Amino acid sequence: MVDFSISIEYYFLNSSGNNYNLFLIMDKVYSVKAIVFDMDGVIIDSIAEIEKFWEGWASKEKVNFNNDVIVKYNHGRTTTETIEQLFSRSLSGVKEQIAISAGDFDTAMRPELIEGVFSFLSQLSTLDVRMGLVTSSPTERVNKLLNLNDTYHFFNAIITGDDIKHGKPHPEPYLKIADKLKTDPKDCLVFEDSDSRH
Repeated sequence: MVDFSISIEYYFLNSSGNNYNLFLIMDKVYSVKAIVFDMDGVIIDSIAEIEKFWEGWASKEKVNFNNDVIVKYNHGRTTTETIEQLFSRSLSGVKEQIAISAGDFDTAMRPELIEGVFSFLSQLSTLDVRMGLVTSSPTERVNKLLNLNDTYHFFNAIITGDDIKHGKPHPEPYLKIADKLKTDPKDCLVFEDSDSRH
């Protein structure tokens, strides 16, 4: 989970006609043109619920479930990827049941925002910097959760699991959001809670 109580200072410089957004975050300076956020565990406080859901199915299927498994097969992955990789030995009918159950779980979820994130996004929205969201969640879930928490309007571009062939840690989602934001990937600052990131 990302701690949004961290100290952040913002500076705008104009040098020879070039604009630079400089962020001082925890004593490090970043020059960025866009800021990209993950959703679950960064914007939305949902990780504990999600892990409990997958742990329940792992227990039913007698699949080992620990922190290493979570990082490798769950965080940043699409539902399909998690099912295919975590439950690779399960029968196809069981995988279908898990997929249906995951959809029902997503529909029923009503997680709140990470503490401090709304204020943080509000402050960023007043600056000369574009904001994007990258998540492996399906578009319907993303729209529901962002609108439920009144944060959809903060993002200039969004990439969901429906827009990609490869979930995180593959770089595809991040390259796509950078393209959508019309920003070089090296000029993006990413807030991500998953150890599976590149």
